[in-house]
Amino acid sequence: MANNKGAILGLGILGISAFAWMSMQQPVATTNGELTPGGVPSYTSGSGSGSGSGSGSGDDDWDAPDCSAIWDSNGNRVNDKWIFHGKLKIKWHRVNCSLNGFIIRVYTDKRNYVAGEPIKVLIFKKYYETKMSNDWHKWYNGTSYDGQGLKFHMGLTSTDDYELHKFQQTDGTKITDSSTVTMNGDLEADGWWESSGAVMKTITTSDSDVGEYYLKFRGQLGPYAWGSPCGEGDCDCNRKSITSQKLLRVLPRDCSTSSSAESTKKAETNNVWRAEHFIQSYQQNWM
Repeated sequence: MANNKGAILGLGILGISAFAWMSMQQPVATTNGELTPGGVPSYTSGSGSGSGSGSGSGDDDWDAPDCSAIWDSNGNRVNDKWIFHGKLKIKWHRVNCSLNGFIIRVYTDKRNYVAGEPIKVLIFKKYYETKMSNDWHKWYNGTSYDGQGLKFHMGLTSTDDYELHKFQQTDGTKITDSSTVTMNGDLEADGWWESSGAVMKTITTSDSDVGEYYLKFRGQLGPYAWGSPCGEGDCDCNRKSITSQKLLRVLPRDCSTSSSAESTKKAETNNVWRAEHFIQSYQQNWM
């Protein structure tokens, strides 16, 4: 009888373990009605196809958002300082041209955002003229000097080609007092306030914008008339662009609180604890 009891007990424990495991793997309906394995929410990118990382479709669609990119284990916001994305410079001294160069530097106020948070882009710009003082001057939102073109283009495009901000001529709010901007991160040691024009472009985000984004910007002189000694048309000698290697991320609104970073982990831990506790109770009652 002892052997039979042990066999029955073993089968009982095995059955309960299998039941607990199957219970944890059962699909659970999300708020939008979709079914996901183990109750892990599914998120789509800004274009409506792909995972929360904006990396495409497939198995990645089952990934939960990594809120730890925003919150540390103590509930403090991280990666919440100014990030430098690159510098563009052109300088010529063509005597028949009035406008001969520019310097552009671009920052964002952070790298990781929650849907609904604005993306703030701080742009420092100055241009170089050789008609009068032969010097650098602050450039805010002006589009020409002495009748010659001066343009700044910027865009934010996701890794699956959704345009959060179309690549185009982009102006911003003029900033003349650096005290209105928190000086931290890559911006802390920047002395460009004194010599450059500063503008702030604010880009809104929503739940449909979840994804990862490339920031691209370009400076351009002209276009000049064909045959101009300053460069013809949209000649590459008059323009320069860069795509930042630092992707910006927009995470789901579920990551808006510090507790969200541990929410998925806690749910999984609770499921395992409940199964183990049930098995232990069974053993105590039947051993």
